[in-house]
Amino acid sequence: MTYDSELEAHINTNWGVANRLLDFLSNRRVLTYSHHREDIGLCVDSAIEIRSTMTTLISASTDGPLKSALREIQRACRGFLDAAGTRGAQFEGSSSLFQINMLALRLAVARQVKSISQVFQIPLTTDMRMLLQVIDDEQRPS
Repeated sequence: MTYDSELEAHINTNWGVANRLLDFLSNRRVLTYSHHREDIGLCVDSAIEIRSTMTTLISASTDGPLKSALREIQRACRGFLDAAGTRGAQFEGSSSLFQINMLALRLAVARQVKSISQVFQIPLTTDMRMLLQVIDDEQRPS
């Protein structure tokens, strides 16, 4: 089997999981709300929910680009939650620490969303397209 046929088989087998993932992520507070309006506790809860859902989707997908992306999103959530501490206590006294970690999470997820959307040819919602702006902002010279 060639790489192209393996990728095509992966896409055919996992398209539904990829679509569910993008639908799920499009309405996650920690990814889509302005950080100036964010409640730390709700963002921590959102990251916990994303991490948990990634575990479910990982078990529902086969090895390949999707499973790798799901693991990267899960890893990014774990990093955010580790930095947050119990119930976001580490962020309570430092809005800059919160913003830096939320941006890192958004950037990591945006990269995976972009990849999944391209590989599986799934159109993105407005919220997901807005999330991808994080990538553009990072690449823009300061």
